Amino acid sequence: MEIRAFAEQVLFGDTLDDKLILPGRVTDERPGAPARTPTFPSRPAALALDVGRVKARFPGAGRLESPRQRGEVLHFFANHELLALELMALMLLRFPEAPAAFRAGLVGIMIDEQRHMKLYLDRMADCGVELGVIPVSAFFWTCLAEVPDPLRFVAGMSLTFEQANLDYSLHYERAFSDAGDAETAAVLRRVYEDEVRHVRHGLEWFRAWKAPSMSDFEAHAASLEAPLSLARARGMAPDRASRLKAGLSEDYIDALEVYARSKGRPPTVRWFDPSVELRVGAGRAEMPRAVVRTLTRDLETLPMFLGAADDVVLVSERPDRSFLAGLVAAGFQPPEFVSAPAQLAERQVGALEPWGWGPGVEDAAGPLARGGRVPEYSRWSRAFGKDWSAGLLEGILADWDADWLGGEVAVCRDDAEVRAALERWPDAWIKAPFSASGQGRVHRRGGWQAGQERWLEQALAGFGRVVVEPHLDAVFEFSVLIRVGESTRRLGFGRSLADSRGQYKGSVLGPLRQGLERPVLRFLSGDGRDPRRLDESGQRIADAVGGALAALGFRGLAGVDVMIYRAADGALRMRPILEVNPRATMGHVAHGIGRSLAHGAVGVMTLVSSAQARRAGFGSPGELAARAAAAAGAPRLLKGRLSGGVVPLTDPARAARFVALLSAGRRLSECRDALAMAGVQVPGLDGLMVGR
Repeated sequence: MEIRAFAEQVLFGDTLDDKLILPGRVTDERPGAPARTPTFPSRPAALALDVGRVKARFPGAGRLESPRQRGEVLHFFANHELLALELMALMLLRFPEAPAAFRAGLVGIMIDEQRHMKLYLDRMADCGVELGVIPVSAFFWTCLAEVPDPLRFVAGMSLTFEQANLDYSLHYERAFSDAGDAETAAVLRRVYEDEVRHVRHGLEWFRAWKAPSMSDFEAHAASLEAPLSLARARGMAPDRASRLKAGLSEDYIDALEVYARSKGRPPTVRWFDPSVELRVGAGRAEMPRAVVRTLTRDLETLPMFLGAADDVVLVSERPDRSFLAGLVAAGFQPPEFVSAPAQLAERQVGALEPWGWGPGVEDAAGPLARGGRVPEYSRWSRAFGKDWSAGLLEGILADWDADWLGGEVAVCRDDAEVRAALERWPDAWIKAPFSASGQGRVHRRGGWQAGQERWLEQALAGFGRVVVEPHLDAVFEFSVLIRVGESTRRLGFGRSLADSRGQYKGSVLGPLRQGLERPVLRFLSGDGRDPRRLDESGQRIADAVGGALAALGFRGLAGVDVMIYRAADGALRMRPILEVNPRATMGHVAHGIGRSLAHGAVGVMTLVSSAQARRAGFGSPGELAARAAAAAGAPRLLKGRLSGGVVPLTDPARAARFVALLSAGRRLSECRDALAMAGVQVPGLDGLMVGR
């Protein structure tokens, strides 16, 4: 059978028998003139590729309990095989001048695809599912039907879709086997073995056609057009062994494992700017102090944990590949890091989400900040003020009648009001309305200390107000993490660790109740009479703060600090609003990391400073971080999620003064001990009942 006749029957035949006809011995004596691309291939009506049809959601590997569910998964696989078969037929017709060996190899792959499809159809029939009962996708067709040359076809089909199927076929072989369906698992093993040969065929021709000066990875990336990218060339767990069998190099595989780009969804663009409170307080886009600029650069990869793997994080310099590989080995999927926003100017991007909005924050986004992308953040800038939080506290205490709530605060606008408040609370904190990390506040106990009255004078002159509140005997502090949109969503709780000055030093990952003393546990459950007190309190706080922020036009991540304290009568009370942070927080980062921990695992995230590194005998925080990770051994995974080990969360090789580290394990004591082996001490952690 002539190759052209075979390709025409596959592409234009309108029955499955036409698609699945075997060509026997093929010849290529009459390749003919280049054919035009049809809108869609001819198909039976039930399989028509109509982009207007309702899309079906892929069931996923977790839904294989019933024969019907297994058959529906196979329905998607069968359509993928059919699309590949039709696209290969189209390429034979569009590029008759391609090398004869390439065309013959493509025919051999088409025969494999026909066999795969027949195997899927047989298993679907056993499951009671017919081809066509689920709407089919035209995605493969729309991506590849109009490619300008065979090089771009093998880049898209062989090196992208078929390479990814190395991972998917292995993954689903295991999933069907776990579901007790050994026959389908055997089919997927056959598909996997054939895909290795298919990728090898495409790779050989790709190397023959690409520019010799470009590496395989560079040429592959350059050969793909949106919505295709190298992110589609791998599955959920990239299989290195099969890629090596197909002939791909170690360098290519290393680069692919850490490559990130959206597969089609317009990515949210994030960046780190911890100086937002300082900018809001100053009312202008002033340059932060050198230490804040260094902190920003050292920790600039942390927003990766706030969103999805197909988002974009803006950085001053793209992280080193070895650091990204370490994250992948720990079960994380890094997003795309971009060092120049102009690189995104021609791409479709979604929302801009900096750490927080304030004067000049948008400068980091460059051209992306044009076109109405920057919100009117001046409308909610006052929500950064501690006086705004104080007003919310008074309102929630008035509306929420509960004898286990407490907390007093006074907003003072002159020296007389401050002194009147201090008459009521001789042991009190005086806070500037805009400050962060334990800065901008003084503790007055009984009398004025050196410099405190001068500080108060300057704060009143600069801000026109201060907040005075009694010193509370804090027993436990945590945060309520929210996302404010059209409605407020409570994401969870956060638990931070701070030093004696109130500066952030780390976060505890895992259940909020872990390590708490029994009196606090009893309080959080109302002594057993109110077991949902914690969750219901968290939701009520989230609704009150989220509603107030939304009324100002705020959208995005926010955190509410909450305190459990011991009152003068010895009873525990909850102050429901200690402070509101209308921005992302380290609690949100910890919450995002926690989603990648294995079931039952806990963790400690901490910041290692250059001072701490020197005390431990290391020249830099990066050296200390590397030592801690090495001492803990390779990260331990359970079902693809981190269950143990120490992992740098920011690039140690580029750290000037700070590195973020994660220690994971079964107990907090295990996390603490793993860090302590390298000399990393976490303030506040020993205060927990570690190991409980």
